Amino acid sequence: MKILYIHQYFTTPEIGGATRSYHLAHALQNEGHEVHLIFSNLKIQEKEINGIQLHNLSIPYQQKMGFVKRALTFLRFAIKAYKIGKSLDIDKIYATSTPLTVGYVGLLLHKKKNIPFLFEVRDLWPKVPESMGILKNKLLLKFAYRLERKIFTNAEKIIVLSSPMKEYYSKITHNKEIEVIPNFCTINKNQKSFNKTFSIVYAGSLGYANDIEFLKFFIRTIKQHFQDEIVLRILGEGQYENEISSLCASNCQFVGQKSKEETLRILHQSDANLISFANDPWLWTGSPNKFFDGLGAGCISLINFGGWIKEEIEYHQIGYYLKKDTLVADLKSIINSNRTITQAKTLELANDYSKEIMGKRILSIFEK
Repeated sequence: MKILYIHQYFTTPEIGGATRSYHLAHALQNEGHEVHLIFSNLKIQEKEINGIQLHNLSIPYQQKMGFVKRALTFLRFAIKAYKIGKSLDIDKIYATSTPLTVGYVGLLLHKKKNIPFLFEVRDLWPKVPESMGILKNKLLLKFAYRLERKIFTNAEKIIVLSSPMKEYYSKITHNKEIEVIPNFCTINKNQKSFNKTFSIVYAGSLGYANDIEFLKFFIRTIKQHFQDEIVLRILGEGQYENEISSLCASNCQFVGQKSKEETLRILHQSDANLISFANDPWLWTGSPNKFFDGLGAGCISLINFGGWIKEEIEYHQIGYYLKKDTLVADLKSIINSNRTITQAKTLELANDYSKEIMGKRILSIFEK
């Protein structure tokens, strides 16, 4: 089968960021399917990776861009991606959001070539930006929801990353087949050693959705109350990275963006993985890579949000839910807990989310 995979933010483990598409594309390629991948990443120069044909549009994009610049970037990508997709000999289209315009490219190519198209939804867009007050223009929202419904109506199948997302989309799509394939773990099977100083890593974006005020409070708390007991490392980039980096000192270190491989190595050397999201239940329906990276590294999960991730953590007893008003007491309890038992349970759960298992699930969807 000849598959066109469209993911605007595609990246590789050597570069860093979300590598879901990298692993899923390889799972398809390894089973003999021909995969063409359209994306935009200025750091990737290759035309082919292990048999996967790369079509890099090289359109500059940064999280720091304003709304208008982002919108123009999405539009440029959609136009160029459609032109390339139209010229390729393909049997099926797999488009993954965000942005939603990637799904529209898949829809247009589906109409043009009269071939099936599958749509993967990574978060509830435009529901999340609307709920958070980021997207307020009523006309734009109306257009976005109409586009969303049009894409969903024409997709042969919808792939979502969590059960809450499936529940939401089941209500707005009639009799549409929806598959759940969460993000997944790269499991480090090497023995994990424990240091006297408890080490915590935050590895992720530093944007509006990540509850920057909580992160600032967390850093101040570590600096003030745990100078000799905890080391905190911040890995990542985003809109608020200057504010976060200027706050880091002493036992709080700002490391910046690292490759996926380096991030996983640092996580494996650490005791706990901090994940922070803003107080919005719609945002909590997602499937954050940083959670699964921590699982694969055997890290205790520390979160400040609810939803299905919190339920997983509590059910499997692999982490802690943190609140500002009890943070000092909670951290004292955490650093004195039995790390060996908690991390064994973490690795046990990680096996259920291994990239090998999720690769087989994506294969089963294409080969049905």
